[in-house]
Amino acid sequence: IKDLAYNKRYVLFAIASFCTQGPMLANNTYFSVLYTGVGGTIAGVGIVLMIFCLSEAPFMKISARVGKERTIEKMFIGILILSTLRWYIYSLEPPVAVLIGTFFLHGISNGAFIAISMTYIARITKKSNRVTALSLYSALSLGLANMFCQYAGGAILDQYGPGGFYFLYALLNGMAIVLFVILASLRKHK
Repeated sequence: IKDLAYNKRYVLFAIASFCTQGPMLANNTYFSVLYTGVGGTIAGVGIVLMIFCLSEAPFMKISARVGKERTIEKMFIGILILSTLRWYIYSLEPPVAVLIGTFFLHGISNGAFIAISMTYIARITKKSNRVTALSLYSALSLGLANMFCQYAGGAILDQYGPGGFYFLYALLNGMAIVLFVILASLRKHK
């Protein structure tokens, strides 16, 4: 663990993943609040979430292939720009048709981020630390980040409605973009 704590790229990636995957996972809970709040039905929530999940698979496959050839940090930045756009659109509480139309943003941001994260961790950590690095990454980005975004989302929902917590998610993704820009600059200086 000590080696990982001194690995700048790993630490920055873990923080960026916290800012990215917390909102991705919390969306699974809060999307239904937004969708029904703008006039959608409960049955519609299930159908739309199924479409969203199905849209991830093609982007997982494509990004895994592209990740071998491109600078991964730049891919993360592109993914997060689209993800931030998605959360910002959601913060405006748009009509149901617009929400449904964002399925491709969901597929790109969730599918691609998940797929290339594993590749990135393998590139920036030593082989002897890789299992620990993946475990810590999962605990932070899938566990702690999700808990934070779930709790913050509920608190913000009570005060500002669904648009409020999606605006927080856009801000978190914006912070992740900055961290990936820093990671890209560290790569150039290495």
